[in-house]
Amino acid sequence: MRSIALFLTLSITGLVFAESPDAARSAAALESLKTELAADPALSPELAAKAFAKVPLTKADAAAARQLLWKAHVAFIKKDRAGEVMDKLIKDGKLELPYAFKSFGKKPAGGRSLWISLHGGGGAPKEVNDQQWNNQKGLYQLEEGLYLAPRAPTNTWNLWHESHIDRLFTRLIEDFIVFEDVDPDRVYVMGYSAGGDGVYQLAPRMADSFAAAAMMAGHPTTPRRSDFGTSPSPCKSAARMRPTAATRSPPSGAKSSTSFARPTRPATSTSSRFTRTRGTG
Repeated sequence: MRSIALFLTLSITGLVFAESPDAARSAAALESLKTELAADPALSPELAAKAFAKVPLTKADAAAARQLLWKAHVAFIKKDRAGEVMDKLIKDGKLELPYAFKSFGKKPAGGRSLWISLHGGGGAPKEVNDQQWNNQKGLYQLEEGLYLAPRAPTNTWNLWHESHIDRLFTRLIEDFIVFEDVDPDRVYVMGYSAGGDGVYQLAPRMADSFAAAAMMAGHPTTPRRSDFGTSPSPCKSAARMRPTAATRSPPSGAKSSTSFARPTRPATSTSSRFTRTRGTG
């Protein structure tokens, strides 16, 4: 709900700019926003319904409003979620998503990249999936970015594509944007085996969250190639990554790996959007 309210408010500040705004009314609306944020820094859903939120803003005031809203949002998240970030543990009811991450390279001016790497296993005892998670933590090295290995909240066969994963990952990504200065346009997801199964499911479901996706030794199950048309478009490699010495060869039984990245322009056909590379899992 909080994210929806923020989105609506940000949308209003952008859309009303097209109405040839009155400078005086725009400035007054911006001052009203400052007053409201001082009184309600939590950005309650009611903020978007305030009268000043419907006033057309000048380009400069719209940019200032976005900055005010973002700063208030960041301040709230840092206060509200400091504990879960310190513990590296996100909770959703009885579900828990622990994670580990490593930092590589120098942070670019626009923020770090984030690589979410999903472990295999699934449909197995907890100890087996824990071992898979521990293995996933050290599978890759980056030239730059944050390598993040979460532990699935359950031990089911579909541990990476149950419905709660979308909620948990949305929160996880937001935490890293706020606390680790991650560039929201450079968030990637990849997975091996059961983690690859999750990539096939999550990439279409959370298409707006990922700049690219890569599957290793997973199973496509129900998603169709056309499901990836609006955001991840397959390519040979999602980014410049180096496997560790223990993972330079394809995993035993791996037949293929598939990577997806956002296209720079609309693809003309399904075949032009989908490329499969063999023997590189």
